Amino acid sequence: MIVGTSAHDEYGKLLGVIAIEINMAPIYQSIQDITELGATGETLIVEKQGTEVLYLSSLRYDKNAAFNKTIKLGGVVGVACQYAVSGENGSGMSIDYRGKQTLSAWRYIPLLNWGLVTKIDIDEVFATIYSFEQFIWFFGLVTLLSGIWAAFSIAKSIANPIRKLHDGAEIIGSGNLYYKVGTDASDEVGQLSRSFDKMVTNLKKITASRDDLNQEIRKREKVEEELMAAKIAADSANSAKSEFLSMMSHELRTPLNAIIGFSEILADEIFGALNEKQKEYVTDVLNSGQYLLSLINDVLDISKVEAGKMELKLSEVNIKSIVDNSILMIKEKTTDHNIKLIENVDESIGSILVDERKMKQIMFNLFSNAAK
Repeated sequence: MIVGTSAHDEYGKLLGVIAIEINMAPIYQSIQDITELGATGETLIVEKQGTEVLYLSSLRYDKNAAFNKTIKLGGVVGVACQYAVSGENGSGMSIDYRGKQTLSAWRYIPLLNWGLVTKIDIDEVFATIYSFEQFIWFFGLVTLLSGIWAAFSIAKSIANPIRKLHDGAEIIGSGNLYYKVGTDASDEVGQLSRSFDKMVTNLKKITASRDDLNQEIRKREKVEEELMAAKIAADSANSAKSEFLSMMSHELRTPLNAIIGFSEILADEIFGALNEKQKEYVTDVLNSGQYLLSLINDVLDISKVEAGKMELKLSEVNIKSIVDNSILMIKEKTTDHNIKLIENVDESIGSILVDERKMKQIMFNLFSNAAK
């Protein structure tokens, strides 16, 4: 390649033409060395000629491009070449002469008015990234599927024991306290199932105790009902007894008072004098009637005792007279049983403060028991 220029003196007078022949072979050889530029990379030289850019070197994809192939300035292809011949330096992505997206670096060579461009296809530049991206997507998909499978397995391992525990709870809730839901698993669900079985065992004990308690309550209620029935019967019997005693006192007192009254008239000899034997008999009748009346009163007093209304009527009573009266009442009974009755009471024994009627009853009971 020959490069020439005019030479002038200091006054501007043309002195001649200077021409330099440049051997482009080493340059072309260096440019066409694509050893380090991969499968699509290349270096090229361009020159601006008017409104076009002329390719000065052969191209990787067009061996006859040198001094033959041109592109229009301002076009959409060969943008990096256009920047270089326009005096710019830079790098970036642009469309090459083939219409391919490339990653390019461009420099302007002022001495030769050339543009130097080195480029490589974007697909090759990002091939490793694309491969890595695909690997990431593949790894992500595998990880996602593995995660889903692991989550499903874990969920199943948790859900199955929980479902079994739920079903067992429903069976136990229906009343079957002998059903077991415990497992040998050492995880939290296994511990929960064994704790649930323990709780059901305790519940069964409590239920058994409750049943025993209910049975005991029913027994006590039955006893209480029996006691209530007995109380009602006793109250009824007591009412009947009170009614009987009231009627008996009326039916017995009426003729007994008549006997006592007539005996007192005879003892007072209102209708005529009585001999000694008659007086003795009349006195016995009178005393016996009075004593019988006191017995009737004592029977009525039992009701008073039961009702808590018994009252003692205290008075000074001669002990000997009480004994004499009691002997008189028991004398016929001892005679019938061939029992000899002897009275031995000191005359000076005096009196005591007692309920006379109650004291006579006591003495009579003692003598009656002795005379049986």
